[in-house]
Amino acid sequence: MVGKGGSGGPGCVVGKTSRLVVLLISIQLLFPQQLLAQEVSDVDHCLAAQDGTCALNEGNLDLSSTERTIPASCSSTFQTANIQVGSSTRAVLASDLLTPAEYVALQQVLSGGQQALQLNTLGSAIGGTFSLTPSISQTIHNLVVPTGVTAVHDFAQSATLSLAGNLTNAGSFYAISTNAEVTNAIISASNIFNQQGALLSSVAPSGLLGISGAISNLSLTLNAINNIVNAGIMTSAGNLTAAAGGSIINAAPSGVVGVSPVMQALNNINLQASSIMNQGQIASQLANINAATAALNNAGILQAAAGSVQIQNLLGNTLSVDNALGLISAQDRVLFETLGTSFDAQHNVVSKANLSLIGGDILARSIDFFSPEGKIDIDVHSLNGGINISGGAANLSTQVGNFNLQKFDITGDPVIYLGSGDFSYTGDINTQGNILS
Repeated sequence: MVGKGGSGGPGCVVGKTSRLVVLLISIQLLFPQQLLAQEVSDVDHCLAAQDGTCALNEGNLDLSSTERTIPASCSSTFQTANIQVGSSTRAVLASDLLTPAEYVALQQVLSGGQQALQLNTLGSAIGGTFSLTPSISQTIHNLVVPTGVTAVHDFAQSATLSLAGNLTNAGSFYAISTNAEVTNAIISASNIFNQQGALLSSVAPSGLLGISGAISNLSLTLNAINNIVNAGIMTSAGNLTAAAGGSIINAAPSGVVGVSPVMQALNNINLQASSIMNQGQIASQLANINAATAALNNAGILQAAAGSVQIQNLLGNTLSVDNALGLISAQDRVLFETLGTSFDAQHNVVSKANLSLIGGDILARSIDFFSPEGKIDIDVHSLNGGINISGGAANLSTQVGNFNLQKFDITGDPVIYLGSGDFSYTGDINTQGNILS
């Protein structure tokens, strides 16, 4: 079929019929160059989508863009309609080219509703709301939500929103589910950027875009091939899971001041990346924080108010935690763990395990360090809780506070230094005959 609309519009070829093919071949024989040029032009502007609609130009839905590259006739339901652009009313014809924001506004009008997306005179979005409908979400590679704009995606039909490119959010992005069977909203992209002042959340206000029946405990999962960078706020009504092939960064841009970034969940927060940086707040209200990484840099707050914090490298035997100026706090337990030292058949060391914690304060009922046959180096401001250590050689230093040792099981040389406070132990001390100093 050919996109409907006023005469003279280029239209997007999204289907084939035998009669159309015969007609095109006949015209091609008479006017080969003219038709070829027209076909190339059309294909450049519109890509055929699986459902018969036209995909967005190059798969980019950048609502901040002022470039008019999308033919209005891309809509399979196109008819001449009015949209509001700045203070003017624009009559959209089939031959018109639209910005991504104008295209979304047109879709809102053609769907029988009112335009909820606010545009400036150049055609970029500056406010209002829009829904990522299936016809839009299935054809985009990159998504940009500008400041002041609210995007909503209902994961009821499919639990996953997949972007081949990046998700860049400078406004508000709400994940909802009106299907009780879909309790986890999954967003996958090459990179996920939640900019300063932005909100990415599965905690949606009631009545958003007139949508009813959304579940109240929706979890949020973010998967990035490369990096997840949060300079704003990320919240989840259930669990919050973030997994990146590169880094997870919860920090404001360098040199920028303002509200500290937040990653917060009602239940568990699960983080997985080769390196994790936190200069804001990462908090679980009712459950645990689980960080799977080889390197954590924390100059902010990691807090599990009703559970535990577990920082583990279970894929390797090294873990480096730089907690300078940071606080890691849990009601129950804070655990630092690596895999153990590896040996060959003759029991020669192949790879020595190493667990390092530098700076800051650790607060929990139980503070545990576990690195089998590994070297454990701890040099912090304070350890406030019962301390359990299992590994090889151990060098432990605190600047302030008491040192309450509950379990000490090591195979190498042990050294403990206290800047102030008292030393006490309430459990077993096993140093394999090495002298504790």
